[in-house]
Amino acid sequence: MRDRRIAVGLKQAALATLADLSEAQMSKIETGFASASVDSLHRLAKALECDVAKLTAKPRRRNATRRS
Repeated sequence: MRDRRIAVGLKQAALATLADLSEAQMSKIETGFASASVDSLHRLAKALECDVAKLTAKPRRRNATRRS
């Protein structure tokens, strides 16, 4: 979610406002300390101009080392 938020040029506080969430709740959702309700996910997806599925997909691992 963070990557998508940055890609569309939104600060966390702005996304919280657009999705009708508190800044504290938005922070918890983005960092994985809280889950978003289905309704919140739809509002977040709308604000981030993407599908809910994109927000709920597991993030790809970065800098993963492949073993032969």
